[in-house]
Parts: sequence; structure tokens; C-alpha cells
Amino acid sequence: DTLAALKQYVALFHAPELVGLRGTSAELHDFAARYHAAYSVHPSPVPADYAVTHTAACYVFNRQGKAEFLCAGLSAQKPDLEGITRDLRHLIDTGTI
Repeated sequence: DTLAALKQYVALFHAPELVGLRGTSAELHDFAARYHAAYSVHPSPVPADYAVTHTAACYVFNRQGKAEFLCAGLSAQKPDLEGITRDLRHLIDTGTI
């Protein structure tokens, strides 16, 4: 995506701590492989037909930049929000994140 399109997309989440990533095809492939994420891009000259799909999960990183927790299943019909909250609270209470 262009920088402008990525900024517009990330702003939809109303969370200033979120970061959108850009890079070359090789960089994005390597990054996705590191976190076992899947994605696909379907370019189109028609803006309404342009599509990007990707794994629906959120990683929580510690202060050193290491992934500590994966919030998976967020796209499920009934995600385990109580379990995710409990696990995040534990990481916060122990000073991990």
C-alpha cells in the first residue's frame, strides 16, 4: 500500500499505539514468515476491487521488542475475550509488558 493508504487504514482502529507495516515483497514475506502469518494481495485498477487479506491476530510485544503473547481467534464468532484479558493482565501485573 501507499503510505497514505496505510495511514488511513490504521487510523480506522482509533489506537495511536498501532503501527502499520510497509516494505518490499521480500521484506513482507520474511516478516509474515517470522510470525507465522498469512496474507494475500489482490491488486486492481478499480479501487473498490483492491483487496488485502491477512491473519486476524494481534501480537503483544515486550519492551525489548520480543513477541510475548498472541491474541488469536479474534475473528471467531465468540472470541475468548475473558481469557485474553486475563492473560494480558498477568503480563501487565508481572511487568512483562
